[in-house]
Amino acid sequence: MKRRETKRDVKKIEAAWAAFQATPPTVAGAQAHLDAFAAYRKVYDSASKAAQQIVTPF
Repeated sequence: MKRRETKRDVKKIEAAWAAFQATPPTVAGAQAHLDAFAAYRKVYDSASKAAQQIVTPF
């Protein structure tokens, strides 16, 4: 994978993680929180292995 594509994947992963962090993990916002995490996992899983190794939010 080219470096530019890796950078693009990293930016997508970071944006999805930020959207997940922006949703409140409360009872009222539980579904939105779960949906945001599902979207993050979809982006993370579809990214390149190099991008996954760069981004480690946990």
